[in-house]
Amino acid sequence: MAKLISLFKYSGTLDGFTSVHPANSDPYLKRKGGLSKERIKTDPKLNRIRENNKEFGMMAAASKAIREPFREVRQSVRVQYLTPRLTHYLTKIKDLDTTSTRGYRSVHVGLESEAGKNILLGFNFNAKKRLFSVLQKDFELDTDTGSISIPSLMPYLHLLGGMGANTVELKSYWAKIDFETGQSKLSKSNAVRLSVKSKPVDLLLTHDQAPQGDGVSVFVLSIVFYQTVNNVDYMLQDGSYNVADIVAVV
Repeated sequence: MAKLISLFKYSGTLDGFTSVHPANSDPYLKRKGGLSKERIKTDPKLNRIRENNKEFGMMAAASKAIREPFREVRQSVRVQYLTPRLTHYLTKIKDLDTTSTRGYRSVHVGLESEAGKNILLGFNFNAKKRLFSVLQKDFELDTDTGSISIPSLMPYLHLLGGMGANTVELKSYWAKIDFETGQSKLSKSNAVRLSVKSKPVDLLLTHDQAPQGDGVSVFVLSIVFYQTVNNVDYMLQDGSYNVADIVAVV
């Protein structure tokens, strides 16, 4: 591999050579290489690569099927590395498909088992904060109606929020996701906003109706903190305490 040692420097690719400028080492030239698309498609020796590519494409579609219905959650919760973290979980679920051949193992078959559902259960959209680290009280979820109840909730005692927060909002989401087709339907509950200093309240989040369609029911509970100034709620710039976790997969 050639190194650039003269005054002649360029960026990009020239005559099949690409200049590479690493941050902590000398720049060098790299010749364009790798496998051609045509060879990957046709070479019998690369069958494993074709199988892996097909399954990776399926997992990318499954990841999108989760991300899309919960777009609103991603706007209020600090989301980092969501796609690779989801792919990590979905790979484990795909591996539970013991009936399909390599290249055709799928997430939707893996989710037919309780083990597959348990892998997705508890996934946290905020990579650095989980729901149970913020909500210090048990809740009850009715998977038939989607309702979530938290009796005698005392925000100042049961919710650990960020610095400067004086208002908190709780909301639930119920998505019906068909991982085979990538189609999804979403239902949102009522949003309940409370003063952090409010008296104990019997909190109830309900859905008008269940989302229609085939597939798996995925339930998410979100908690978002605000600072209220002159009756206006401002979401905290530091949203590190805002959480949203998958609380049930049915």
